[in-house]
Amino acid sequence: FILVSSTAIFSQQRTTYKILGLAVEGNKSSDANTIIVSTGLKIGDEVQVPGDKTINAIKNLWALNIFSDVQILKDKEIGEGVFLLIKVQEYSRLERVVIEGNDEVDTDDIEKKITFLRGSILKPQEVAKLIQRINGLYEEEGYFNTEINTKYYNYFSADTIDEKIYVRWRNTTDLADEYEVEYAESEFRSSNLINKIKDRLLLKLLISEGEEVKVREIAFNNNLAFDDGDLSGEMDETSEAKWWKFWGGGKFDPKKYKEDKELIEKFYKKNGYRDAEILSDSLIYSEDKKDLKIVMDVYEGPQYKLRNINWEGNTVYPSFVLDERLDFAPGDVYDLEKFEQNLRGNEKQSDVSALYLDNGYLTFNLQTKETKVDEDSIDVAIRVEERNQFKIGRVDIFGNDKTKEKVI
Repeated sequence: FILVSSTAIFSQQRTTYKILGLAVEGNKSSDANTIIVSTGLKIGDEVQVPGDKTINAIKNLWALNIFSDVQILKDKEIGEGVFLLIKVQEYSRLERVVIEGNDEVDTDDIEKKITFLRGSILKPQEVAKLIQRINGLYEEEGYFNTEINTKYYNYFSADTIDEKIYVRWRNTTDLADEYEVEYAESEFRSSNLINKIKDRLLLKLLISEGEEVKVREIAFNNNLAFDDGDLSGEMDETSEAKWWKFWGGGKFDPKKYKEDKELIEKFYKKNGYRDAEILSDSLIYSEDKKDLKIVMDVYEGPQYKLRNINWEGNTVYPSFVLDERLDFAPGDVYDLEKFEQNLRGNEKQSDVSALYLDNGYLTFNLQTKETKVDEDSIDVAIRVEERNQFKIGRVDIFGNDKTKEKVI
């Protein structure tokens, strides 16, 4: 909120004044001289109130990000001169954050989401962002009904008992609501504790976790090649809640759900549906947000088969040897995952790349080009860049204090 107060606001001709003095009101931790310098205003300047210079001065103070309200007022007029009052309201500073009501998410995990430190400026927008981050933690655990409310407490009193300091904080809106914090006496003695915290706020986060949402149904549209059960069965972490899955079935995690959608597309491509994709998906919650239905719209496209495989640039090994390694024949379903593994690297090391690498062609390279033929066939051209064969020149052995090199 920005306000420039002047008796001449509504006049058509604004008076120009010479600044005779500048004063600051409302600052607690900020230095008055620093505030005046930050405005850019100086004694002797000619200004209009309001005018460009006073408006720019207010913008300069807002840019410091330490004030919740800034006003420049005419304090007193003397002839053609004016004394200006810079009235500010500082954001409160944080003493600590108290977390209550959390059970499903550890306090340590929540505290990791707190980015503002003790003594730092506490802005409402930063608190709102913190609440969003905490809600994200709960959504990862399947809790979409979580509510987080905030309470703010001012310093009220302090007592010393058994070498410890007990500070009582009082709710800013409910004076009957108090919260006690224990401090070590060493902190009280070494840091002038009370003077530091008396103008700070204690922030309490009250978490109402609500009930965990359960996936009750997973459905698909436009899937003809595979039924709903086949597709949902490819999902690792997202499944429907069933009465016999009392150990945790039906849990919904947005991140894992995204990964599971990728597994469905991977399943299609493994079965020759090279163009398949999930076009869109809908998350349909019950009114109480306890039950969830997932609906995915699928585009399958045609099932592709390999028509021809053409090798180019291979001189070390004939094409039929490479075909054996690739393990595809004309008419086979174009399993893209198997094709890439047998070409570039599989668990058995029986792929085309292993054939070259095992024989010293360490810098060889493969490039593939797909050509769609008709509606459901693909020709693949594989360009082989064999390059040089490397041979062992010398073997150096280090650390053999007892065993001779020739034995090794």
